[in-house]
Amino acid sequence: MKLRYTLPFIFSALLFSCNDSEILDANSANNAASIQLSNQLEFPADDGALELTGTEGEKVNTLLKVFGANIPNAVYSQSDFNKPTEEQLAVIKEEADKIVKDCNTTYEKYEALYKWVHENVEYNHSNTWVSNSAWDTFTKRLAICQGYAELLNAMLYTQDIVNVLANGKYKSGEQVYGHAWNYVKVDDTWYLSDATNLISHKASEPGYNFIPTDLSCTLCEDDHFIYNYNRGEINVQAIKDASEQLVVPFSVSGYKVTKFKPTVLWINTGEVDPYGSPIFKSTKFDTVTDLYIGKNIKSIASFEDGENTELTEIFPNLKNIYVDPENTSLTSKTGVIYTIENGKYIVRAIAPKVERIELMPMEIVDKECNLSFLDELQVLVLDASTYLLASTSIIGCPKLYEVHVPAGCWIEDMAIYKNGDESNNWANIDCNNTVNFIEFTPTSVEQIKY
Repeated sequence: MKLRYTLPFIFSALLFSCNDSEILDANSANNAASIQLSNQLEFPADDGALELTGTEGEKVNTLLKVFGANIPNAVYSQSDFNKPTEEQLAVIKEEADKIVKDCNTTYEKYEALYKWVHENVEYNHSNTWVSNSAWDTFTKRLAICQGYAELLNAMLYTQDIVNVLANGKYKSGEQVYGHAWNYVKVDDTWYLSDATNLISHKASEPGYNFIPTDLSCTLCEDDHFIYNYNRGEINVQAIKDASEQLVVPFSVSGYKVTKFKPTVLWINTGEVDPYGSPIFKSTKFDTVTDLYIGKNIKSIASFEDGENTELTEIFPNLKNIYVDPENTSLTSKTGVIYTIENGKYIVRAIAPKVERIELMPMEIVDKECNLSFLDELQVLVLDASTYLLASTSIIGCPKLYEVHVPAGCWIEDMAIYKNGDESNNWANIDCNNTVNFIEFTPTSVEQIKY
């Protein structure tokens, strides 16, 4: 691979490598800028809300106590496509009615249905794929844990017994497995219900074998946001209303919101069109240009698990992202959010309409930085610590015309594609044909011919 700059690698590394203290200093400088900005629009105030703590089981027990009264009776599934139809639910209800016909209490109904699912569904130990939807589990009587949980959910729903799906892990000795089960509300008491293994006890009782990380239900909603429990954290599941500047909330019902991973939902407005069909509103907002994240948020939709596409889809015109300088988990600079791990900055999200990016200290800029398909990006400035701009680092940025690089930085061939390049590398499509590289030193800026 041809190198654009030939300053020796070791010399470059010595000149521009940085230690942890330098990273923290750079972070402090960036936070100072954020403090000035917060004078114009305050980050969410610390309202004294509690942190959701304890084991995963204890966290869920707390959530069920705080939000359980408002959780509706609903049918849940890992996929909307797998939810039973009204006709299928009617058939399931017929069977459920037969099972509970001699029951006198809600608890007796729950116990009868829970045991019926365990006894009448065979666990799929084979490598053959089967659907784990409630309907397929009901008709084929074969499933893994997800099918057991979804069928129990549907059966309890037909009897007006509120329950939710839980996904997480189950610990058996030294082994830990992915697992699905239910939490069932009976006479204001919540029960952990595992129909797969015939385990049932009050959710408030220790259940160290069960590690719930996700609940299928919405915890609650207010005028602007919808909240759920995602990967062990209280999360902003969706946005209902937003203007140009969106401030992520600090808390809900006395507990800190610690995750911002919104998804696109379609909400029934309660209105109907001229044909009598319900009108739905998308939780996608092309009006939002500035996003403000407080010190409470620990994690966001990120590139790491392919979720930044959700952020881009919900806020297609987002230009700026600002993180409270008191946040100890995240930091931001010029529309980019980072975490600091082992003394290194890791790019977690980028505003899709950002025009200028000044990267935080990082020795190598490569495709892991996700400088991809930013159709308004015009100027990119690398940090003085960067000694390598790797191949396919910058992808699909048609307006990019200027990249500032530190003296001695190596630029690999195909770091940025220019129209007319003989390569057919698909990863470098749609970049400006006249990208200029500007070499800088601590004392001067010099145009480099390219």
